[in-house]
Amino acid sequence: MALTPAQSRDLATLHHLRLPLVVHGPIEHQIRMGHFSFAGNRKAILHAMARSAFVWAWAQEQEAQASERDADPPWSAGGDIADYAPKTTPVSARRWAEDVVAEFERQTQMPIELLYWYAENKEGRHEWTPTADAFGWLLAMQAQGHGVSWFDGHPQFEPLASVDIYRDYWPS
Repeated sequence: MALTPAQSRDLATLHHLRLPLVVHGPIEHQIRMGHFSFAGNRKAILHAMARSAFVWAWAQEQEAQASERDADPPWSAGGDIADYAPKTTPVSARRWAEDVVAEFERQTQMPIELLYWYAENKEGRHEWTPTADAFGWLLAMQAQGHGVSWFDGHPQFEPLASVDIYRDYWPS
């Protein structure tokens, strides 16, 4: 089976990381089978982190305005806050996500995509199917100090369990 250009780039990235064979082998297999993508996962994680930070900041602002009017925010009757938020995520939130990812990578000494691979493949009980989007969303919540983290529904693993980041996001 011929590799796509994206799979070839992912394999080059993987080989550059010089991981132990016990990790390298399964990731290489998933790349070759089309089940893992460094670039695709990074993009999804960054998008979800930016969206999470923006939606939270937007919701805080909406709640404050509703309180001034002695009213409830639109989602108080139920539903996902993200469905009510503006569909476009501002550039400032994307920059915030890139900064937070850089800090995760600095503290763990590994790319965020590899952290996600560990999270997705960690043995133990996963309360829901791991996705790059959910991983990014929850890392953003954790980084903003909301008391929610990936580990609320998934097994813990190092080095992610030891990361200590606090970066609030407020649109400018």
